[in-house]
Amino acid sequence: MRRFDPGEAYQFDWSHEFVLIDGVTTTVKVAHVRLCYSRMLFVRAYPRESQEMVFDAHDRAFAFLGGACARGIYESEA
Repeated sequence: MRRFDPGEAYQFDWSHEFVLIDGVTTTVKVAHVRLCYSRMLFVRAYPRESQEMVFDAHDRAFAFLGGACARGIYESEA
């Protein structure tokens, strides 16, 4: 198992989830930001996945977590 130093890295990914809003089942995109050292997690739901929402998710996650890490880890879809 890889060990990380505090502030070394975070992981970012999206998932799609089904939620019930006003009686209607809707699909939302959920941004996940997890600190590699502590495994602390931040999640935020969005109506879709766009560049603006990626930026917003990072901004809100770093504010919530108390700062940014030295690097981010992103999985690419093959």
